[in-house]
Amino acid sequence: MHLVRQYTSTTVGRSGARAACPAPPGLSERQIQQVLAFIRTQLGEQLSLAVLAQQIGYNPYHFARLLRRTLGASPHQVVPRQRLARAQRPLEATDLPLAGSAGESGFATQSYPTRVVTRALGVPPVPRARWRERAN
Repeated sequence: MHLVRQYTSTTVGRSGARAACPAPPGLSERQIQQVLAFIRTQLGEQLSLAVLAQQIGYNPYHFARLLRRTLGASPHQVVPRQRLARAQRPLEATDLPLAGSAGESGFATQSYPTRVVTRALGVPPVPRARWRERAN
């Protein structure tokens, strides 16, 4: 019984009934906002997991687990989503081509934001004119 109580993820009471141990909490709202603000200011740079984790003082592995638990997405999913959001703004408001908007948002190529949109939505992005119509 000692081994079961000490080394399992569930606890066993005297009656033999198992109760699940509560999951540890994720990142706080302040920590999430701090990381997202850092990502937005550094979108043009290569953002490693270690650099992101350092912003709130966690080791990379623990940070990645907590971020996934809190946002439902890994850091490697959050950063492209932030880049895509930044690339979308100029496309809705100006005649800037996708390649220019992608470069300003930190994407290395024009095809990468297309892949991110296709993966996220299941369909490729619509032409810019129709994208602007949807935004208005």
